[in-house]
Amino acid sequence: MLLVIGLHVWRDMAQHKARTLRAVLSIAVGVFALGQVVRLYLAYALACAAWALLLAVRLAALCAHWMLDLGFNLAAAGAFQVSPVAALVQAAVGLIVPVRAALVPVFGGARVSPPLAISRRGTGNSAERGWRDGRRWFGRNR
Repeated sequence: MLLVIGLHVWRDMAQHKARTLRAVLSIAVGVFALGQVVRLYLAYALACAAWALLLAVRLAALCAHWMLDLGFNLAAAGAFQVSPVAALVQAAVGLIVPVRAALVPVFGGARVSPPLAISRRGTGNSAERGWRDGRRWFGRNR
């Protein structure tokens, strides 16, 4: 049975080369576009994580120095210095966790087909009813 179906598919592809080429190109363009969107979204998440990491490392060092000045020096270590291990752990967590969290909406959005997304959210025309106008928001319809 599969052999017969395979023969029909190959014959159809051989007879209708232009249609086959259009189908292959449309799939390739869709995959390329999805890859570009995913790459852009993850790059944006990584850039935001890097900026947050720069702020967080500096603020953590300032807070630790401030706590030492207030007398919270429990270990009596002497002069203040930033631990390289702590900075590396903070950098690893600060860069990996946001990118991993950004994968959830990326893969969730990649599974939704464009017609389904348009039927759920609309096309954005001002003539269409928005999600606040008439749909259930907090309880009853307005």
